Amino acid sequence: MRRRQLWAAVLIVTCFTYTANAVVLGNEEVVTPRIIVQPEDIVYDPSSPTQQVTLNCKGEGIPAPQYRWRKNGQQLNVLSDERLTLIGGNLVIDNPEKDRDAGLYECLAFNDLGIVVSRPSNLTFAFVERFSTDPRPGMTVLEGHGARLVCNPPEGHPGLVFHWVKTQFPSFVDQDDRVFVSETTGDLYFAQVTESDAGEYHCLVQSSTDHSPLNEINIEGRYSPPITLRVTRRPPGQVAPQLAVSERSVSALRGTTVRMECFAYGNPVPRISWRRLDQFGVEAPLPVNHYLDKWNQALIITKLDLQDAGFYECRAGSSSGSASGSTQLIVQGVPQFLQGLSSQHVELGGRAHWEVRTDGDYTVSYTWLHNGQVLNGGGRVALASSGSTASLSISGLRAEDSGVYQCVAFNQWGRANSAAELRAQDEAPSFGLRLDPEIIASAGREVVFNMRMRGVPVPNVTWKKNGANVQLGGRYSLLEGGSLRITGVQLSDGGMYTCQLTNRMGSATSTATLTVQDGSSRSSGDPSRVTVDYQQDGTLPCAAGGSSSSDVIKTWFHNGHRVDLSSDHYVKDSDGSLEILQATKVMEGTYVCSVETRTGSQEKRAVLTVRASPDAPLHVRASDVSSRTCRLAWTAGSDNHSPVTGYIVQGRTQTDRSWTTLESGSAEVIADDRMQATVSELLPGNDYEFRVLGMNAIGLGEPSLPSPIYSTHSDAPVAKVGGVGGGGGDIGDLVIRWNALAEKYRGGPGFGYKVFFKKLGSTDDFSVVQVTDPNMDHYVHNPDPPLGVFVAHEAKVQAFNQYGTGPMSDRAVVFSGEGVPKQVQNLEATDSSDSSVSLRWDVPEHDGQVIGYRVLYVPTHNDENGAANSAEMKQLDVGPEPTTVVGNLTAGELYTFQVKGRTASGYGPYSDPVEAKTQEAGFLAQSYVGGVPLGLFLFIIFFLLLLILLFLLCFCCWWKGLCEHWWGLCCACCLSCCPCCAGCAEFCGYGGKKKHKKYYSDDWELKEIAMQEFKSSAMSEEHKFALKRHRSNIVEHVNPHLMTDYLLDRGIITSPIAGELRRSESQPEAVEKILDMLPSRGDPAFYAFCDGLRDSCQLAWLADLLEGGGMSERYKKELIRYRFNLLEHIIPERMLYHLLLRKAITRAEFSLVDREMTKKGANEQLLYVLPTKDDDAFFALCEGLRRDCDAGWLADLLEGRELQSHQKELLITHRQAMVDNMNPIPIIDFLVSKDILSINVAQDIKKLKTTREMNEKLLDIIMTMKSGAFLMFIVALRMLPDSAWLADLLEEPTADTAMRKDRRDMLLAFRSIIINNVKDTDKVIEYLVKMEVLTPAQVNDLNSLRAEEARCGKLLDMLPPRGDEAFEHFCEALRTRVHLAWLADTLEGDGMTSAKKLQLIRHRAVLVDKMSPEPVITYLSQSQVFTKAMGNYIISAPLREERNERILDLLPSRDDLAFDVFCEALRTMGKQAYLADMLDGKQTAVQSAEMDGEGPLAQHPFNLMSGTSVRAHRGQQVILEVKGEAKNVRWLYEGEMIPPTKGLHKKSDGFKHELRIDSMTPELGGTYTCEGTTPGGGVACDITIIVMTEEELLL
Repeated sequence: MRRRQLWAAVLIVTCFTYTANAVVLGNEEVVTPRIIVQPEDIVYDPSSPTQQVTLNCKGEGIPAPQYRWRKNGQQLNVLSDERLTLIGGNLVIDNPEKDRDAGLYECLAFNDLGIVVSRPSNLTFAFVERFSTDPRPGMTVLEGHGARLVCNPPEGHPGLVFHWVKTQFPSFVDQDDRVFVSETTGDLYFAQVTESDAGEYHCLVQSSTDHSPLNEINIEGRYSPPITLRVTRRPPGQVAPQLAVSERSVSALRGTTVRMECFAYGNPVPRISWRRLDQFGVEAPLPVNHYLDKWNQALIITKLDLQDAGFYECRAGSSSGSASGSTQLIVQGVPQFLQGLSSQHVELGGRAHWEVRTDGDYTVSYTWLHNGQVLNGGGRVALASSGSTASLSISGLRAEDSGVYQCVAFNQWGRANSAAELRAQDEAPSFGLRLDPEIIASAGREVVFNMRMRGVPVPNVTWKKNGANVQLGGRYSLLEGGSLRITGVQLSDGGMYTCQLTNRMGSATSTATLTVQDGSSRSSGDPSRVTVDYQQDGTLPCAAGGSSSSDVIKTWFHNGHRVDLSSDHYVKDSDGSLEILQATKVMEGTYVCSVETRTGSQEKRAVLTVRASPDAPLHVRASDVSSRTCRLAWTAGSDNHSPVTGYIVQGRTQTDRSWTTLESGSAEVIADDRMQATVSELLPGNDYEFRVLGMNAIGLGEPSLPSPIYSTHSDAPVAKVGGVGGGGGDIGDLVIRWNALAEKYRGGPGFGYKVFFKKLGSTDDFSVVQVTDPNMDHYVHNPDPPLGVFVAHEAKVQAFNQYGTGPMSDRAVVFSGEGVPKQVQNLEATDSSDSSVSLRWDVPEHDGQVIGYRVLYVPTHNDENGAANSAEMKQLDVGPEPTTVVGNLTAGELYTFQVKGRTASGYGPYSDPVEAKTQEAGFLAQSYVGGVPLGLFLFIIFFLLLLILLFLLCFCCWWKGLCEHWWGLCCACCLSCCPCCAGCAEFCGYGGKKKHKKYYSDDWELKEIAMQEFKSSAMSEEHKFALKRHRSNIVEHVNPHLMTDYLLDRGIITSPIAGELRRSESQPEAVEKILDMLPSRGDPAFYAFCDGLRDSCQLAWLADLLEGGGMSERYKKELIRYRFNLLEHIIPERMLYHLLLRKAITRAEFSLVDREMTKKGANEQLLYVLPTKDDDAFFALCEGLRRDCDAGWLADLLEGRELQSHQKELLITHRQAMVDNMNPIPIIDFLVSKDILSINVAQDIKKLKTTREMNEKLLDIIMTMKSGAFLMFIVALRMLPDSAWLADLLEEPTADTAMRKDRRDMLLAFRSIIINNVKDTDKVIEYLVKMEVLTPAQVNDLNSLRAEEARCGKLLDMLPPRGDEAFEHFCEALRTRVHLAWLADTLEGDGMTSAKKLQLIRHRAVLVDKMSPEPVITYLSQSQVFTKAMGNYIISAPLREERNERILDLLPSRDDLAFDVFCEALRTMGKQAYLADMLDGKQTAVQSAEMDGEGPLAQHPFNLMSGTSVRAHRGQQVILEVKGEAKNVRWLYEGEMIPPTKGLHKKSDGFKHELRIDSMTPELGGTYTCEGTTPGGGVACDITIIVMTEEELLL
């Protein structure tokens, strides 16, 4: 009861969190239309065989909505255009045409209560223009140098795929680490040309929507004129790397895939690597969702998110040097609602208010719609927006204000909308939760009358007791939501309580009776509450006093009605107690035991609660349906007095009506008892129904009713094609087969298969064909001329549809057709018995591989017509061996035999017939031994010898402990030889068949297993151990039905065994059977099992665990050697995340380890996984030990890192102190426990006579060990109180004595600037040695480095542990020794916060290009932001851009106030005030139309930016971008209009105007003008492009 009261109270509080006269509606209460399937953008390819476009739209509401569409804001008349069809809400366009049908489409769903508008769907048409026929100039390159061939492709939409052809089509250029084709520009690059590269090249383009095989591409108009590459021979020398492809910045939308390219010239060919830099230039982890192409020439990031923005550095290195460049990734985002609209019910005349909030720091605009019409502010409607929030308020509500309201948030990259219903009407009061009709309370306790009310306006609450108003105050109080609470209940409080709700629409009442029991009065028993689980038994006591039991009459009542004791559910005991049998929900309630005695009567009350599994959830609805996910909401059913512990979400498609579990676990509470969960891993392009089941401690509840049907968005297939194989067919044909995917896996329209094949071992590209029949499961390739007989080919298959391609299947080896074999020759019968005949024959001539034979045999006697009786003809199929035994024949009968061979192409002709006769049945009875037939005598002797042999074998197995492994084989042998031995088998060592009857049901099965075990070799111990080690994971994850079918197809098990596995009682039992069978079937069974995990069960990670073997033996041994240390010191939650980021483990392996409940369990699982990975995983583990687990010493031990020179020097320096003062015994024992010292070495040390000798020996051994041993030696010293000071002598400075964090950060942030500017590191080192900052050992380490940059970097690494004095002395050395006072001043600054630094980084390119440095430097120097030395350093730069670069390099070292001063400096310069606004996050000010004259135009951003210039070199891509509000924008070149030209692209959104030049040439250099109009007049901006010569480029 108390749980119920608390639940109701929570609901009341939730209701009252909203405005006084607004009620939030649950999803199940909304009746206006809602769009549940939004239309998507579509690119239609006119060359597609499907001459139709479908725009999807689906809504729901009460009544069901109707639909109409509009295009570009105008309503479409579907009835007047026969090409348009409306199917439900879907708009179908037949024979689409670009001029008539391209545009933005919107779906409107409406019913009598409102209209809702979908997101716009952009229908565009794919096209590819023709190449220009102008001849292309050739180029001559020295051998060993780099080269670039420019594609200069035609225009195309939505994108182009580039190929290069050498000499003639289809001789395609292959890409490798030396040859690169840019997917952005299409240009062909050679890192270094060779003599064989000379020739004519053509650029070939293909539409990204065209999936035709390369050799079938229509090259007309898509084939560039030839470009001649000439190579001048000379001995190729080394050429330092030079970046040929490196983008300065790349912009992409969130959720898309971005590709950043990098390629370099050089000899030898440079190796490409990528890393990510944070705002300080420090390396940061690459995004988890990234991958690199085969040669690292492109970094691809999928499912782009805002936090992926930043700088990515590409480095090209070789033995001749290195080069690097960084690309800034700018992630733009379509707005997303963090807080959307919620449906409301508000009284007439009241006020409705919504507030929405979007994510991101970009500018967002908002539009409000009411029933599809734009809602303007004014009067009763108030609109407001600020940054990421917007609000709508409507006061004085009227009935016509009801309907659908939508908020559309949009920016230049897209839009999002949120919709809700407003119900403006009054509603009479009612109770959502009525009062409990009977409440029993003990005197002195507290009681609460819980209720939940409904009504608009919110009703007034009045409480009455026995008809009189309750006076609130004192012990009586009103809770939020109107419930009544009484504290310190008294007997006088008993009575009838009534709650009355009233508003202007009416009233409602609910009544409860309160009974107060006096705990001090005499009664027959205290009030009791009994809880019974569903279908379980319980007892309700009824004890009472009296002279004797005969003086007492006890009668039971249930909810006021006499209990029917004749029912099967009730039994009254002798003491009057009531037994409850198999309790059900209807038996809940209040039970009263009426006790009548001679002195009067009493009542004993008891409340029975029946706990049951949860009731079925209600109103299951889906929203935000995408291709793979959706959000599912439902109303929770009653928990039936046992809290719900989780929910199971199930779904089914319309093509597969079986329910499958999609999600399980906890759910999110969104309002009252409304729950929601995100469902993932849906299949694209399917119509889904969903249902939900609750579960609690009692069990799983009933499922909800199925939800309405929701359609997932179409997308590329997600399932991998399985069962790829083939062979057979006509001679020379290649037949490739696969398992056709079920309809639910197709993902969308245009489904088919791409079949890839090539000769095995060939270096050519795969030939590709498309099979457009979705039900087809094979392809026959019959080229002219034929392929040849039985030629091996590689084949793979990939599913595709119009949205993309699915995962590639595994490769398979398929042989071309070899034809049927010729006639079998030399068939003969070699032996016979009374029931069998042995046959042999020659292998027939064949062109491929004989895979089996068919034997035809029939008794040789004719019917009356002289023909053989066909009913007696029998066939026997045998394997590839040319011998067999035909059994089950009749004794003394003459038989005719014929044999024919079989290949994958079919059967050949039968051989000539051969006759053979079986032996007579009594031929063994002709001889006797002592009156016993000879045959029987020999059989008895053989049987006795066999028993003796079996006994000896069993004894040996028992002695060696092998019984458990070989029990199945032993029993099989017994049963095969003598069925009478079945009884013996039941009692043999491990129970035989009796104990394992769940595995084998019939004798033939044991025989089958024995046959298999005799035929196959034993499985290797390594594979047996892998199966044993991962047995629990296999049992948990493997689907036995899929695995059984796969092993049957591979011939590992036979059909009878497969049938027995399928009859297993449970899936785990079936998997256990499979694992027990595998070891006897040898290593091929192990490999087949692993293949099945990948192909059928989609458990590639588990197969990888089993196969393992990736890590070098050396590293495996190190993991075993230090296993106990690793178990103790690895922090699994940190280490797992580190290994996942390093891609050392997969997500599946992460989950496998993470689910372990204990640290030891997780670490043990991790140490089983790691040896199966490669060596990189070992080094990632060591890195994680150092960085995340504070166990660098253990990493040193694993890696075998040698003792460092300064560590050796410390041991030598302090040797005497340690020899005199150490207590060696506890130190030695500690090092043995940590596996640093072996037991034998420890015993040798302890054998020495004196402590001094033991210390000497111990130090000698430490000197020869690894760096990790040195660190553990320090730990051992610190554990002993008397030796801690010795540890201080050997230990590096601790965090207490180390440098302050802000100073460490400054050294890190300006590391590259320090290294680039400190040209004489020796002087700095000399000064630091003089000031005792560096030790001689550290100086030796520095002097061992030759490169100046390396020495300076190493020095910066040494400074932080040496403390703040080291920092101060380093700055002093910069001033006095290398004369870099400006750098010292920079390092001593306070440093800006990250937000300010990020603004400077984000807008750096614009500031460098636009800023005037001289007045900024003057202003900052006068404001004491920069010191005089810093100012002089900046002014010393020769170029304006370089001075700006230096300002922005040094500014982050100042504090946040310096940022504000910098912005103020920009504003004081007038024309550059817009730069300050940009840094502050403000929009550039544009004057309104009321301003006239030249004033407003003089301040327009066009005019402010005019006169700038850009330097570019040949082939570079240039983007001219002008910002400012303007209309009718056009671009001029040298004062003339720019005609439509390939390679020049113009784009404008009203504020940002862009001109992109794909490849710069000298002819394109000059002045470009951007013109436009504003309310104040015309504006213009001139930008000059200066094309640099080769000499200028070198300078």
